[in-house]
Amino acid sequence: DALGGLLRAVNALELDASTADRLAAELSTLRHRLPAELLGGEDPFDPTDPALLKDALVDIKELLINRLLTSPRQT
Repeated sequence: DALGGLLRAVNALELDASTADRLAAELSTLRHRLPAELLGGEDPFDPTDPALLKDALVDIKELLINRLLTSPRQT
């Protein structure tokens, strides 16, 4: 079933060091466009931080799986 295959593919997504480095390089342009307030302070946001990217991937996987499982199926 196509939905099952898609769910397995999303669940199998992993962020290895090489992929994280490439993604961080691409996101570095975004970092330069963010307001200084977001990048500083007690809990600064850094979209190039590998730990943040891994956490984001976990959140994205959960969101995608939830959306796929709760969306009405069209037959």
